[in-house]
Amino acid sequence: MSWLNDRLTIGRFFKMLCSALRKVIFSEKSRLLCGMYFKATYRHNPKTDKSDWYYHLVESYRNVLDEIRQRTVLSVGFLNEFNGDQIDLIEKRICDRIADQQSLFEDTRVTDFVETLYQHMIKEKKVDLGTSDPKKDIDTVDLNTLKNKAVREVGAEWMCISSLFF
Repeated sequence: MSWLNDRLTIGRFFKMLCSALRKVIFSEKSRLLCGMYFKATYRHNPKTDKSDWYYHLVESYRNVLDEIRQRTVLSVGFLNEFNGDQIDLIEKRICDRIADQQSLFEDTRVTDFVETLYQHMIKEKKVDLGTSDPKKDIDTVDLNTLKNKAVREVGAEWMCISSLFF
């Protein structure tokens, strides 16, 4: 019966491992994907005295109950000077700007507008800025403080077989 207990323990270990890996992969994907987009509402524009689209920059996130929610990051206003493709490009460039990515092809009006929005978000503390030093590439780890419990090596064959039976 001890082999059965070991087998159940290893099965639970693999389930926990798969669950942890799924969470790491999902958090890595969500870190890379930008959850910001424009939400448009149709309302009266006092400058033109006509009804027009008013844009809010909205961020999607998950709360502690793992429910999807949205929060308004910035009220952008009426974007009459931009067409639909440029508004889509602004959404993409804002996500790129937050992730510190450069674009190869730039529209100067869009780039200037995105930089204005980004600086406004920083001023209102709506964007998390990294506190790490960009010049520092190496971190030191104190090996005496690392602790491992019950370290085991598991071969790929055993993992495949156990996934079929558990």
